[in-house]
Amino acid sequence: MSFTSDAYVAEPESEVEQSTAAWLEEQAAMPFIREVAQRSFELMDLRPGDAVVDVGCGTGVMLPALANAVGPDGSVTGFDHSAAFLARAQRRITEAGLEHGVTLVQGDAQALPFEDATFDVAHVERLLMHLPEPDAAIRELVRVTRPGGRVACAEVYANGADIENPDRHAMDLINSAAIAQIRNPAMGIELRRRLVDAGLESVRVVAVALAETFIDPDEIDELRRQGIKLAERGELELARAQSAIDYVVEANEAGRYMGLALIFIAAGVVPEAMPGAEATS
Repeated sequence: MSFTSDAYVAEPESEVEQSTAAWLEEQAAMPFIREVAQRSFELMDLRPGDAVVDVGCGTGVMLPALANAVGPDGSVTGFDHSAAFLARAQRRITEAGLEHGVTLVQGDAQALPFEDATFDVAHVERLLMHLPEPDAAIRELVRVTRPGGRVACAEVYANGADIENPDRHAMDLINSAAIAQIRNPAMGIELRRRLVDAGLESVRVVAVALAETFIDPDEIDELRRQGIKLAERGELELARAQSAIDYVVEANEAGRYMGLALIFIAAGVVPEAMPGAEATS
């Protein structure tokens, strides 16, 4: 599938939404994404009894682990815009026997339907990169998290993705065209600044890198589509685009392909008094 932010706002039950849901499931099984989840858990510092919200929970991949971390005295809320994603999440938590510890809510991450200071921990992963107003979503995460609670965000640094190629210029153009379908391709590296600007304290950041030694055929197809579009716009000769992508295919088949992906995870603490908040007597 094409890696595009629009896939996450596709019509319910459409082919695009269904393929996106399946893609999310495949991604969750990758060691790279599992490592991101592990580092996110470390930064969330979940404790028994915590109330945690997973905003943009998708198909609920992380919900069982969150429920196990907070235990029977804690609570987990999975939140997503997609009814189809939440239906898959519901099946997941039912099969895990977690119906009483996990609640699912549908809505807009930029306007969360929760009271102030509802949760001990708020988490998002690969969500802010797709939103029209990511800072609004971050402010909402801070608002619904109690003072002293933690907000953790894991986001792709799409601008930092790369593929080894002797035609550096052609590959850069093709890569740039591919990531242009993401609303906020620099989100990963911007996380620390955005969380600090939202008023969080003690913001910590870690980076997880994937040294990719294999490229999926679907990704090659997407590179070819972007190469054709660049040629149609007169930005790159078609023969040059095809040659650069043929190199990727040949390198992949010969076992010498090399690509790079980066995800940053940032987490901060909600202060006792948010900047600009009115003093209470």
